[in-house]
Amino acid sequence: MQARIKQLQAKFDDLRIDGFLVTNAFNLKYLMNFDGLQGDGVAVVTATRAFLITDARYDLELRRQHPDYELMITRNYLEVAAKVVAEQGVTVLGFEDDLPYFDYDQIDDQMSSDIVPLTGIIDQLRWVKDADELSALRTAAELTSDGLMKTIDTLHAGQTEREVANQLDATMRQLGATGESFATIVASGYRSALPHGAASDKTFRMANLSPLTVGIILTGTRLILPEPWLLVIRVQS
Repeated sequence: MQARIKQLQAKFDDLRIDGFLVTNAFNLKYLMNFDGLQGDGVAVVTATRAFLITDARYDLELRRQHPDYELMITRNYLEVAAKVVAEQGVTVLGFEDDLPYFDYDQIDDQMSSDIVPLTGIIDQLRWVKDADELSALRTAAELTSDGLMKTIDTLHAGQTEREVANQLDATMRQLGATGESFATIVASGYRSALPHGAASDKTFRMANLSPLTVGIILTGTRLILPEPWLLVIRVQS
């Protein structure tokens, strides 16, 4: 994580900032390995330090996993972030431009520094995968293929699309996935014309044309198959 924080700090001079407020949940996961939901915390990165601000639900686990973190526990994330900005002498604070207006109104009122909306700063860091991410992507791709084949081998007439989607999700987790990137898509027969249709209670027949699209999460890395698997499935009677 420290390498990623240093990559962000290295951008400060070009961006003409000396601090950055991270609020997006995906970017907090990438930068600080923080597994909270959107709105469960923020980070303040200065030119030399990084502070993770969240609440007591995450306190023990974060201190166990990351004893070196500068961790601040509160329910008033942005208020404490403003105190950090003031204490660290930040003069120009960048922030992610997908910040909700209510939160923007708070930082506009509370920050002692100037504030500057910036687009895709951490996203650009995420474009280039490090060795751990590349390894996780390869493992996730193999796991996804294995899970699909195991699920297809057990299909039988009378199963619903929703049952197949649930079975596929469960198989992926048994193989090591930590979650789904999105709701697994299973559509059969006439519903195969809906490549983004949600799995329904429609049952599989003896032979169906069926798109299956699946994405998994493995150690924080999200894999989404670039194209749906379009299969002619002959199910067991």
